[in-house]
Amino acid sequence: MRLCLQILGCRDHTGCLFSTDPSRSNAQPRRLPRKVRTACWTETGPNEEEAATPAGIGTKPGQTRPEVNPENESVIHAYQVYAGRFDTKTLDAHLASIRDFEGFCEGRAFGSVTEKVAGAYRNDLIARGEAELGRSTIRHRASHLRAFFAWLVQQDGYRRMNRTIGDYFLLPKRLSAKTLQPAPRPFPTSDEVHQLLTGMPAQTLIERRDRAIVAASFLFGTRASATASLRLGCVDVERQKVYQDATVVRVKNGKSQTTTWFPNVDPANEIVRAWIEELVELGCGPNDALFPPDAALASPKHLKKPGRAPIEPWKADRGIGRAFSVGCKASDLPDFNPHSARHYLKWLGDRCCRSRIERRAWSHNMGHETEQITELNYAKMTDDQRDEIFARLTARDDATEDDKDLLIALYEYRLTPGTPEFERARRLANARQRRLVEKSG
Repeated sequence: MRLCLQILGCRDHTGCLFSTDPSRSNAQPRRLPRKVRTACWTETGPNEEEAATPAGIGTKPGQTRPEVNPENESVIHAYQVYAGRFDTKTLDAHLASIRDFEGFCEGRAFGSVTEKVAGAYRNDLIARGEAELGRSTIRHRASHLRAFFAWLVQQDGYRRMNRTIGDYFLLPKRLSAKTLQPAPRPFPTSDEVHQLLTGMPAQTLIERRDRAIVAASFLFGTRASATASLRLGCVDVERQKVYQDATVVRVKNGKSQTTTWFPNVDPANEIVRAWIEELVELGCGPNDALFPPDAALASPKHLKKPGRAPIEPWKADRGIGRAFSVGCKASDLPDFNPHSARHYLKWLGDRCCRSRIERRAWSHNMGHETEQITELNYAKMTDDQRDEIFARLTARDDATEDDKDLLIALYEYRLTPGTPEFERARRLANARQRRLVEKSG
């Protein structure tokens, strides 16, 4: 939406061209074509045409689209400038919430919104309920609008508004509370990773690229967007490093980092090395995409042409997901998504790391500032896994050295009946006898 309006020359990134100062109430907007006004409403992103499914924000069936309000459009543009520190997806989510509220108010000016209107929208969110929106969407929309109005009441021309109006979007505690932990996301086992990497076709250049994409996801631990935007110069084969420079690679939250290749994910290491060697032989250089788009690989002879332009990486991560889908189908596995590789790496780290410092290093290599982030968000323990562990703990004889000494003293009749030591030793002996009976039975 912002890109298409910039191309059309709209000064305020809005659906209107102002002949006077847009902040003045008597500004008369010149109407743009319906297609452009629709783009204003739907908040179509500049890269949406490359997405697997268009966003369609604000286009729910039955929802009426209000006429574009010039005053609101100017405010929204100013808020976009203020919220420019957010990730694009986060900013789009904020805009979707604002558009939903604007639709509920039938396009009325934000400056005329009262506490009653804010409370009515909050109640409408609750009425629509989890069946239509989902609890997470309800919480986020209320939070986004509270933040928007907290910013708005500090702007020139809006300081007479009730400064606590944002609080009227607060939800009841029953909706603010988090739900039960969702079902853990599926990820492959070590055998399935090996089956996936060895079962993918590798006859053509594009097939070998797709196999290298999947291998790199497990070897580098990069997110799909970062994997899609890597260039050949980002990877140091000799040092087994990946340099995720935020000015070049689409990393989360714009946070640059250097990643060491993860161990124990063979044959991913060999596959990635072979792919890089093949790219170099074809004539690719450090500025070329690590995983060139199909069009660039269709005629590889032109890659050795002197002075050619660098091969640009994908602008979206759809190709990464497609490579996983192709690989899983060819290997007769469930359809694992690219992020399942990071869940697998967390699971692998639990089994490889033997000390706290090793776990910390593993978590840091995944791009997390703390171990808690890794624990909370990746490879969560299932109920069945928990029950299995507790069954082993119950069956295991974990007597301490002191307990063993007490048992020996009991069997050698060195304890006085009635003393605390005697009673504890007898309880330990009885518990040990029960475990032996259960094992023999």
